[in-house]
Parts: sequence; C-alpha cells; structure tokens
Amino acid sequence: MTSILRPLFSLALVLSVAAPAFGQQTAFSALAFDDAARAAADRDVLFVVRATADWCAPCREMDRTVFTEQRVIDWLGEHTVAVSLDIDASPRRARELGVVAVPTMIVFKNEDELGRRRGKIDSDTMLAWLESFRVNPGATARERQDAEIAAIRATPGLDDASKSIKVADLLMKAARYEEATKVAIQLWRTSDHRDPKASVPTWRIQGMLQRLVAYADGAREICARYRDDLEPSPTSTARQIDDWCAFNRFLGDADKTVAWAREALLDERIVATIAGECRALRATLEQTGNWPLLGLTYADPVGNLDDAIERYASLDESAQRHARTGIIDRAAVMYGALLAASRDVEAAAVAETTFAFDRKRKTKRSFITRALIADAVRSEHLEWLDRMRKKDPAMREAVEKALRSSGAKTD
Repeated sequence: MTSILRPLFSLALVLSVAAPAFGQQTAFSALAFDDAARAAADRDVLFVVRATADWCAPCREMDRTVFTEQRVIDWLGEHTVAVSLDIDASPRRARELGVVAVPTMIVFKNEDELGRRRGKIDSDTMLAWLESFRVNPGATARERQDAEIAAIRATPGLDDASKSIKVADLLMKAARYEEATKVAIQLWRTSDHRDPKASVPTWRIQGMLQRLVAYADGAREICARYRDDLEPSPTSTARQIDDWCAFNRFLGDADKTVAWAREALLDERIVATIAGECRALRATLEQTGNWPLLGLTYADPVGNLDDAIERYASLDESAQRHARTGIIDRAAVMYGALLAASRDVEAAAVAETTFAFDRKRKTKRSFITRALIADAVRSEHLEWLDRMRKKDPAMREAVEKALRSSGAKTD
C-alpha cells in the first residue's frame, strides 16, 4: 500500500462535480477533495476517486447508467465518500494521483491507496470490486479477487451466463488464465449458440477463448484437451461435432476440420446429423475457401432459409433490422456454396426465396459477389446485371472474366 494522500492534503482544489438538481440524489460528494478525504477518514469508510473527462464517452455512459442506479448511490453513500475528478479541470491533482487514462477509479482507506481500476465497468462488477476493499482492506490481491468473484456469483437478478462471463473476465485480467479458460469452456458448453437473445452472445465467448489461447500455453493445453475429447465419431451429436470444429478454429487447427469434412461430408447420414447446427464447420470452410465442401453441408437449404425467415417475422422491429442483414448474408453464402457444389437447382431456389424476402438491388449484387468468391459464376448473373437500372461495369467485367476462364459463353 502506498501513502499517496498526505502530499495532496496541501492542495485545496475543488473538484468539478456537477451540482445535482434540487432534491436529486447523486453518487458523488460535492465536497472539495481534501474535505472529502477527511470526511472519509472521520467516518472510517473508503475514499473513492472517480477520474473522468467531458470528452470521455465511456465516462458519460457510466454517468447515464452505473452512477444513476439507486443501489449504487445507496452503497456509495453508506460505505464510502466518493468524488468525481475532472482531469481537465484539475490536471495537477490528476497528475499527482497518477491518472493516465479515464475512466479510472481509485480506492483509499486512511490515506493509503488500496487499488485502482481503469476502463468502463458495469455496476455489478464495480460494487463487487469495492465490496472486497470494504470487507477486507488488508487482503492480498488474490484474496481480493476471490472475494470479488464470490460477490459476482451472489449478485441477485443476474443470470448464470452473465455471472460466468464476468468471472472469466476478472480472472483473465488477473492473469489467472487457466482458471479463466475453465470458466469460459463451461460457459461455452452450456450456451445455446443459436439463441439471438442469449444474455452472453457466442462471439463474446469465442473472442475470450481465442485471447486466452494466445496469452498462455496452459490455456491452450486446456482447450486442446477439451477439443480432443470431442473428436467426431459415429455417435457424436451435431453440437459435439460443431464444438470440435469451433475449438479447432480457436487453436488454429482449421486443417483438422477440413480434412475431416472431406471424408465425412460424403456420408449423407453425417450431413443430416450436422445440418441444423454446424456454424463453426461452415465458418471454417468459408474462411479456408473450401466452397464445394461448404455446399455439401446443406441438407435442406430452402427449408433452412424458410425457417430463418419465419423466425424473423416473430421478432420485434428493432431486432428485425439486425436479423434481416444476417439472413441475406447467410443466404448469399449458401447460394455461392451450392453453386460451387454443382447444386444449381437448389441454389436457384435459395435465390428466388431470398429475392422475394428482400427485393433490393444490393441483395442480387451480394449473391453475385459470393458466386465470384466461390469461383462459381453462371451466365444468368450477366442477365441479372443487365436488368438492373443502375449498371455496374466493374462487376460485369469480373463476371465476364470468370465465365471466360471457366469456358462458358458470355453472349
């Protein structure tokens, strides 16, 4: 612990804390810095400094959300004296406190700094962090982390997935990578990756696992063991196969997935098994340019598209705006892959269904683009371009070049 407040007491700078409207509660004291520090010492509570700036977007977001929550206002009022320091209005004070970025929160007790935290933080995590100082101000860093984890796990009204991602994030920031990896894998196993309304989206868990694999050999070994336990077999479920493919991606072993797909996708039973849940497999095949193999993963392409459109119709207007783009993008990938796999009749049906769903000109352009990427252009794409009011010479030239390269007629 460092005694940092003593030299600061000589300064009488008043912090730039916006005065609340009459009768409105605020999370921060309007006392000057030194007066606030003395008030905390007199009450034997924590002294909390929140460094901020008008131009700081994360700070403003916390002002609108975290520091307006009644439970945050009540907790800070009972257990701390908290002040908000504008680093532009009080640059000298900010320098003496060692503030190098905003937002930053610094916690003191009896003139000693107990800890600090940079970056945006949600109310649950912040209160758990502050509670660890209140309960045991002399604890080691690990003891404090464990207390914070316990507080997160006990947070009322927070679902298990949200608790787990917060715990994994805390462990990762504390460089406890192997523990973080185990929590993240358990969260991955129990999450429904098809649920667009999941409290913790798949991309967030995926990003965490990829960072952990990059940070620590121990994390990589844990992920590799989990992946190896999922090695596909005749009795594997679609979810097990797709998780195996996903962890191959995290570990940089996409070649394993491609090698398996070359044999497995020739078996109609396996295709039927994985058809409903093979996002990681499809993403791997697309990213590695294996478009003909990707085209074999669709057992019922039009049925899949119809299901997606039906789910879209049940969403509210806000969710529909995001879902619409996703449906069109996935349909375009499906279209290019089906053409690459010489499944032209089904590709045409996918195009017809999608164009009935979205008649915008750019939708057809996205389908042509995917056909070009998949090296699967057809002469009908020239007809699509000719029927568009706004011509696209560059795309037409690309299609004609691709058709000439394949030996097809361009007339």
